[in-house]
Amino acid sequence: MPAHYRPVNDVITATGRKISGTGAAEIGDYLVLVGNLIADFDYDTMVRVLRVPDEKYRDKVFQSMRKNLSTLRRETGREFDWGELAAPLVRRFAEVLGPLEPAEVPAAVRAEAQALAPRFLAEEWLFKKGRRFPQGREVRIAGGVDVRQRVHKSPGGLLRATLVLKKGRLEQVTLSGDFFCYPQNSVEELERRLTGAPLEKAGEVLEAFYTTRVETPGVTLADWLEVLGAKSRS
Repeated sequence: MPAHYRPVNDVITATGRKISGTGAAEIGDYLVLVGNLIADFDYDTMVRVLRVPDEKYRDKVFQSMRKNLSTLRRETGREFDWGELAAPLVRRFAEVLGPLEPAEVPAAVRAEAQALAPRFLAEEWLFKKGRRFPQGREVRIAGGVDVRQRVHKSPGGLLRATLVLKKGRLEQVTLSGDFFCYPQNSVEELERRLTGAPLEKAGEVLEAFYTTRVETPGVTLADWLEVLGAKSRS
């Protein structure tokens, strides 16, 4: 299957979708490398169980996942067994790390996992209620692709922005809140202007927007930059 590496840690299909990701960290005296080949993925269940601020945000995450995240099954139309996936990985890792030998997970590690299981499988943990997102939420779909919701309380009312960011560009923009805006369709016009613009250029877009005789009592350009997560031009 044609694919290529996209820094920092993704493997991308010919259709531009992430199909593998890696990560690394130093834990104590050890360097830990994790990675995957996404054989299959249940998009519906993943989005359904994800803790999100609201259903509009959930829908944005689902759309972005379908667009930017793929699987071996989706790309090729067939199933892969463990040997097909593991053998090439072992061979390639051995070229870098030297000869590899199969090993069992240490008994102490299995014992620690069993000791932690009751806590992390308990309904109190799995269905914990009452978590709020005062500043919104951000979900990384793939390298350079994020679905973000931000909330900002301005003197003129609450602002909420639901954004899909791709390589620093505003791919989708939804704005809402309890503020006043005149004319009434101005919010939709601002969404249209921001869509497709680099986030770093949001200030320029807003300045041009406010030259069209738009009124947002108590909501300034700086408030919009705050809810978008963009830097001030000052």
